[in-house]
Amino acid sequence: MVSSARYTHLLKAAWATHPGKVRERNEDLGCVVRLRESGALGLAVLDGMGGHGGGDMASRIAVRSLRRSWRRPIPDDRKERYEWVLESLYAADDAIRRFGARSIGLGGMGATAAVALAMPDECLIMHAGDCRVYHFCKGVREFVTADHSIVRILLETGTITEDQVATHPMRSTVTSCLGGGSEARLSVDPKWEEGGGPAFRALLPGDTILLCSDGLWSEVDPDRLAALVAAHRGRPRRLVQGCIEAALEAGAHDNVTAAALCVLRKRAPSSEDQESRG
Repeated sequence: MVSSARYTHLLKAAWATHPGKVRERNEDLGCVVRLRESGALGLAVLDGMGGHGGGDMASRIAVRSLRRSWRRPIPDDRKERYEWVLESLYAADDAIRRFGARSIGLGGMGATAAVALAMPDECLIMHAGDCRVYHFCKGVREFVTADHSIVRILLETGTITEDQVATHPMRSTVTSCLGGGSEARLSVDPKWEEGGGPAFRALLPGDTILLCSDGLWSEVDPDRLAALVAAHRGRPRRLVQGCIEAALEAGAHDNVTAAALCVLRKRAPSSEDQESRG
């Protein structure tokens, strides 16, 4: 089990969602879970698919499953910790598929996902589909996940440009998701690499990890998103609300969900604190 004795950082997190200006139903969902280990947090953003009640049901099933999985003790070993998070996503995938198989008309329901297991000194991130995870260092974007989508393939092959991604007619066609019916398959990134790889993000005071559905990144351009992170550094609740407001200002054609993790420096105990403990 992970020990928190060496940590000098504090974590604050929040999430928010909005149906947007066009969709009648909100099929997105998020969560922030305080885990058994002191200082550890689990974050998730789900973007449901399936319509007719299937999408929001898939998101709810996934969140319930993740919460159950995250009750287990967090391993110390990095590889085991990676497997711990990966298994929680596959458990959510299985839960959605089992529910869909016994429910008339919901066999194809599914959800894209972004998750983070945050310890005060590092954060393990994973995603499936076009929900994204961003890592900002003092307001500057350090890393963003690569979407599992048709438009991403077109972008990588040079068929379209970055500016065409958000408006392409196949923008919502994903190549990985939780559930999604018999033809869909779950593929999770970043993959494990020796020592951990890009899935493990070292955290320092001033850093922000932002998870979001495509309803945010498709409406709010990267510069605006970076400006929001810089403006609300260390204040996750204000950041996620600011993200929602920015998406609404841009039209919010889809459901919008964001979850933010902010890293703060732990206050050193004062002499009065130390005397009171003596």
